[in-house]
Amino acid sequence: MVELRLNLIYWWSMFQAFVITLREGLEAFLIIAISVAHLRKTGRHELIPAIHWGIVASVALSIGAALLFQRASNQALWEGVLALTAAVLVASMIVHMWRHAKHLKGEIEIQIERSVAKVGVKALASVFLFTLLMIT
Repeated sequence: MVELRLNLIYWWSMFQAFVITLREGLEAFLIIAISVAHLRKTGRHELIPAIHWGIVASVALSIGAALLFQRASNQALWEGVLALTAAVLVASMIVHMWRHAKHLKGEIEIQIERSVAKVGVKALASVFLFTLLMIT
């Protein structure tokens, strides 16, 4: 009976991690899809690789941060600090989404327009940094 309960707890925690990962992945996908669609709609196809590089850099940054936190000397302290930070960020994101959800697509397009208004390398760097910050 105890073993069954432990198995259920394990699988429930794995399901929770899966749901959180899926939700975060969908949010990232939506940001990328809106950005790419806007660049295509405005005829700025040459800036789409900057989005791809932003995705790659974001994944690399996340893996690097995970490895860094895994090697931390006081993992319990870092887990507590990060849990509190995550709680504050999620709460602030909920408030932000209540206020701005209707206009979110427009805000993303405005930020992309500001980025692509620059010329050459500055436009590529702006789109790259926008993607990196939004995804990470």
